[in-house]
This record gives sequence, C-alpha cells and structure tokens, in this order.
Amino acid sequence: MKKDTDNEISLTFSKLVVYLLRKEDPSIHKYGFPRELRKIFKDNTPLNMVFRQGRTQTLGFTPDAFKVDSEGREITLYEVEDSHRLTIRKLSIIVNLWWVLDDIGWDLRLILLDRYAASRKELGLRKWSFLMDQYPRGLAK
Repeated sequence: MKKDTDNEISLTFSKLVVYLLRKEDPSIHKYGFPRELRKIFKDNTPLNMVFRQGRTQTLGFTPDAFKVDSEGREITLYEVEDSHRLTIRKLSIIVNLWWVLDDIGWDLRLILLDRYAASRKELGLRKWSFLMDQYPRGLAK
C-alpha cells in the first residue's frame, strides 16, 4: 500500500475535528481570533488586559476554532484535546478573557472535544474562575 506522506504528515485528529466543526457550522473559524477580539473591544477595554505585551501583542494561546456571535454578544471557543491538552496556564488566560468580556457585556463559552469529536462538553468558566481563585496557593507545590 502506497502512503501519501504529504497528507499523513500534515493531517491530525485536531485538524479533522475542526474541519468537521466548520462543515457543520460555516460561521466557525480557525484563524483570525485576535483580529476579531480587537473588533469587539474597539475602545471599550484596554487591550493590555487581554493581550500580553512584548514585541507584538499576543493572547498567549490560539484556540483550535472559534465562533463570534455579534448579535448575541457571545464568543465560543473550541478546544480539541488531542496532542495538546488544555493546561492550567491556557485555562487561566481563557478565564481572564471571560472576565474581561463579561465586563463589557459579552459571554465566552469553552467547548472541549475529544480527538474523535465523539464527546463535546462545555467547561463552565465561571465555576473554574472561582475554583482557581480559591485554590490555596501553598498546595500547588
């Protein structure tokens, strides 16, 4: 059996799941999340509360996919837990973004999918925000 090495090298479960999401809902995007956030914030929020400063402004993470519902004032992030699981660092950035968006009347949802798209679960960002804030710092060692 001949292998199509170019396709095998670039194809991942994560890419397949995002492809499936976008086929189900064309308003889901893979690229351009920082640009969409800048459109939402305009002059409402200092960008340094959302973007990490450095040579370039960055969020500190890139969602696997996202959807912006301007009418409903809601952003949905999609994270495919394949080779890169959701880390505490990434969750902290997302929770911070949730607070900033909440402050200007927007909602942020986080949907976790397994590598086969067989399981979709929403992670309650409010719950995790308070849990992470209340965690005794000394226990982290």
